[in-house]
Amino acid sequence: MEIQRLTSSQVYNISILSNIPLSITDSLPTPAPPQRLRPLFSIGVHDISFLMDDLKASKRDRSDENAVDDADESGSGWIACTTDSILATKDTLWDMLITMPPDYSANAKEKSWPIVECPRGRPVKATQRDLRRFNALRTGLARLAASPPTPTPGQDPRSPESETSAVRLSTSHSARLVKEEPYGATDNLVEPLTWAAFAYNGFMWWASAGEQIRSEEQEESTRDSALLADLLSPTSPRVGSMSIPPPAPSPSQTELLSNSIASLAGRRSSTDGEANIELAIITYFHRLTTQMLSVLVDIVDAADESYRDNDDSGDADGDEDESEGLIPNESDDSDPAITIDSRSIENMGLDVWSASDAFFVQELVAVYFGRQAAIEGKGVEVCGVRVC
Repeated sequence: MEIQRLTSSQVYNISILSNIPLSITDSLPTPAPPQRLRPLFSIGVHDISFLMDDLKASKRDRSDENAVDDADESGSGWIACTTDSILATKDTLWDMLITMPPDYSANAKEKSWPIVECPRGRPVKATQRDLRRFNALRTGLARLAASPPTPTPGQDPRSPESETSAVRLSTSHSARLVKEEPYGATDNLVEPLTWAAFAYNGFMWWASAGEQIRSEEQEESTRDSALLADLLSPTSPRVGSMSIPPPAPSPSQTELLSNSIASLAGRRSSTDGEANIELAIITYFHRLTTQMLSVLVDIVDAADESYRDNDDSGDADGDEDESEGLIPNESDDSDPAITIDSRSIENMGLDVWSASDAFFVQELVAVYFGRQAAIEGKGVEVCGVRVC
């Protein structure tokens, strides 16, 4: 029962983290795909017919206003957990399968990890960029958990209550959530460093004495830190300067006051600390989603503007044939493909050396913008010859 409750909580958490923020929704083309995943929590074999109907609903033409009801969430995507392994074989009903490790693996010497795969058993691994981002996120959350709570208006920051809260926060549940502990056996979870990345790093280290690599690492670190920048150093509310400070209590009163509020202050600080961590995680992933989509929106808009300018200049050159354009061309209705360079991939927070991230961007552009995307890899050219 405890495992089922924990898994259902994870389903709900993923549904929250995967939401597309409203700030970027208005910039997406219409009609846009659904902006949220429905948490179905627990499903079984008896839900197969429901999932098949949902699959059919997802293939409807969402541009037809009569065929789509805004209140109807069928076909909008879902996330759920199950104990029926037969659903794992129905790979036409789901896009991604996460197999959790067994219960007894919690006490195993070698740490077990969930297995993530796409249909037909295609494994999903984290990229080298994902690993660096994960470590940066853990460091940022650890700093947030270790920071003292913000005093409430009218409360002396040096009061015994604030001191007790600050001490108890370090041992609270929120601090344990982001405790710096080693993660072993991650080789099977992360894509290995590609030969192209290895050659590029070695060449740039030799050509620039390491300055170029350090500069790129600094840019990446700054980009990751910006996702949690305003959450790591909250500003304290101002207290009125004309207020009369309370008299200092005697040592015995201070000790009694400290002991009496220990339970209440510790409980409140623990709850506030957990809420801050949860809010920071949600904000982080929503900003990361906004960062990815906003870069693509700018690229698509720039490509459309350039395409319209070329059409206008082409129409103005020379006299047009009267018969030209009478027979429509099937390729005229399709939008031109867009090119995404390595700099844009970096700005999206993705790995420029990963083939899986390149494929992800192509799918993202096809689903949300209805376009084809060509990904330009990163490399070094010497006298016009690409060396890596």
